[in-house]
Amino acid sequence: MPCLIAGRREWGSSDAKRPVRVQIEFGPQSNGNKRAVSRMVPIQVTVHPLGWARNMSVFQDRAQQVLKTLRSYFAGE
Repeated sequence: MPCLIAGRREWGSSDAKRPVRVQIEFGPQSNGNKRAVSRMVPIQVTVHPLGWARNMSVFQDRAQQVLKTLRSYFAGE
């Protein structure tokens, strides 16, 4: 399955040095509000560290940042 890779291959002190693999799966388009200009499509995002993330909380912070960026890109809620 195709994935996005963000960052380098070693875990370090900055986000550029904290690589992750992002897997995005798109669900079916909702038919809830037929008058809506744009329809909502559910997505499932899985974030994995590339390499060894020594500190779990640092990885979770990085994953949350990636999710926040994706959410703003897709203009989701």
